[in-house]
Amino acid sequence: MAEVTLYHYPLSYNSQIVRLVLSEMKIDWEGHMVDIGPAHQNYAPWYMKLNEHGFVPILKDGGEVVSDTRLIVRHLIDKYPSGGLIPEDAEARKYVNNWVETLLAFPERDLTHGIVSGMPGTFTRADIERRKRILRDLAAAHPDLADVYEAKRRDVLKLEESIDDPSWVENVSFEAERMLDHLEERMAGREWLVDSGYSLSDLAWSAFLARLEMLHLARMWKRGTRPSVEAYYERLRARPSFRAAKVYRHNALSVTVPSLFRAFGIRITLIVILIAAIGYGIFWLLDRFIVSTGVF
Repeated sequence: MAEVTLYHYPLSYNSQIVRLVLSEMKIDWEGHMVDIGPAHQNYAPWYMKLNEHGFVPILKDGGEVVSDTRLIVRHLIDKYPSGGLIPEDAEARKYVNNWVETLLAFPERDLTHGIVSGMPGTFTRADIERRKRILRDLAAAHPDLADVYEAKRRDVLKLEESIDDPSWVENVSFEAERMLDHLEERMAGREWLVDSGYSLSDLAWSAFLARLEMLHLARMWKRGTRPSVEAYYERLRARPSFRAAKVYRHNALSVTVPSLFRAFGIRITLIVILIAAIGYGIFWLLDRFIVSTGVF
């Protein structure tokens, strides 16, 4: 049995970062999936006792539990051979750490929830209402964790406030564009961000660019918009760790459908799938029409 255990969710941005680190550093690990989708297994009392914020991932290494992505990455880098992810040169190391911190500090959750519109947006906001009810009920059922659940409920309220503010979502999108401008300038004529080779900052960009693609924002670099970023992303995707860590570029029915089933049962899940299929079918036909006719 592996000494390292990761409690994670396949589509989670932070989980993907940690899985990439584990893959690049060739660390054997055992995974336990915690469904942060509609099933909200991360709100279960046993999990909230491990991580009072209810976020994934959590890393167990022997008897040590680490529950913040920054701390997990630092723990792994400090304890295991880094595989070259951290440059020896002080200036390069500082540059790498600055990018990693920037990417981890980016409000990815706000962008992921705030940018969706139409039917997916309706589902997202309905799920936020459901989260508030679940947390209120759990606080009542577990008085010893009432403060923890109330803090998490306030966190959900803050998320709701952020994604309902169009100016905030616009500012987050603008910040992503600004970061890509810096990346485009840096990657002109370069293979990786630092001369010593692939580093932790490249790894973090792998997850970030994949998340933007999942959110249908690959237009930010495709079709000549930022050619150096486009070529860079192709190199990132070609690394064995990208596949081994299961970095998702698109939403995955193999993940979301079981989550719906766990939360609502088979009948409601089938209804949701049918509605979503009709909606996406209409979107696909409209997109094909626009592409073929040149409208807009």
